[in-house]
Amino acid sequence: MVPEWLINVSIEEMPEPYREIAGYIGKDAAAALYELRGRMIYFSFADFADGTVPEYYGEIIQLIGKGNLIELIGRYKGNYVYFQKADEYLREIRNKKIFTEFNGENYAALGKKYELTERWVREIIEQMRRPALLQNTMPFEQISFF
Repeated sequence: MVPEWLINVSIEEMPEPYREIAGYIGKDAAAALYELRGRMIYFSFADFADGTVPEYYGEIIQLIGKGNLIELIGRYKGNYVYFQKADEYLREIRNKKIFTEFNGENYAALGKKYELTERWVREIIEQMRRPALLQNTMPFEQISFF
């Protein structure tokens, strides 16, 4: 299942190949393909030669529909597409969203929204605050002895 917060990510924030695919089948369908993360899919019109849909496309059809699958096959025909895990990239986006939505006391609500524990939300907030605090401090001047 695609996390709700991922559906709300802008196309510009999506990692490749999801960003490119969103241009062909839309952002929501491209986000649904996140379920395929870590897999390489071969898109071929030859698979539809007899008019039936091969079983191995079944999961993709459930995620995005037959029309969108045919659109992707038309675009990537004869090519493999690797759906990267992108977990670290998406984690950064999620953490920025949590930090932006944080109002000083909504740890539990953010935890529920992003399917995290309240403790983990607190940790993310602290991690995101550290760089901001460091930017606002006066840098130490290096003393030269020569």
